[in-house]
Amino acid sequence: MKTPPSLPALAALLLLSLAGAARAESLQASGGDRPAPQAPYLAPVPDWGHWTVTFKYPPTPDPAGGPPKPGEPPGGFPAAVETVRAGGLGMTTASFPAAPPQTFYQQGVWIATATPQGPQVLSAGPGRLPFPGYTAGFSLLDGVAIGPKTFKDVARSGGATCFHYEDKGTDRDTEAWIAVDTMLPVTVRTADGIEADFQFEARPTQPVVVPADLLALLQKEQAAYQYTRALH
Repeated sequence: MKTPPSLPALAALLLLSLAGAARAESLQASGGDRPAPQAPYLAPVPDWGHWTVTFKYPPTPDPAGGPPKPGEPPGGFPAAVETVRAGGLGMTTASFPAAPPQTFYQQGVWIATATPQGPQVLSAGPGRLPFPGYTAGFSLLDGVAIGPKTFKDVARSGGATCFHYEDKGTDRDTEAWIAVDTMLPVTVRTADGIEADFQFEARPTQPVVVPADLLALLQKEQAAYQYTRALH
């Protein structure tokens, strides 16, 4: 007479069965041996992370009728943005085609930067961003729907196998390619031809170091903000 399986063994069998069923459902939804997206459809912005976004802009028509010229960022738009998040602080360095790079430090809703007029601080809100497209999240993805309703297919982008999404419900149509293995963005493209290509680096091992004068400004504004909120 066989000994009935123990409770741990039954639990393991059940987990294997559920995993197999989920995989089968994923394969069926994707048409065979191709992966299908499952929640979470986009990884959250890491608390400790380091990535660079390189932007491509639409070509500029030649008034003389020649071949289009390589796209240049419109006034104030960056050519590339490097972001480091660590220890509760964010550091964003924007590169511009006709101006020196500028670094911005963010703590909570406050952003501090050095300018020729001295250190400045501003709150991250509509109409008060330090440059067009600035975000504490992933570039060009603020407000874009990533999920089953916008999923199109599985495609290659940037050397990676990606879930390809197209959101037509935003102010401008946006396509996004999200890596299957990491759920991090690889490429984002808007209908007006702006493209963001992402490159993720190794996780930072040290907190972001903020210059003393800028850190003092951030801490002062953050303390005042928290005090005001406590009053309400």
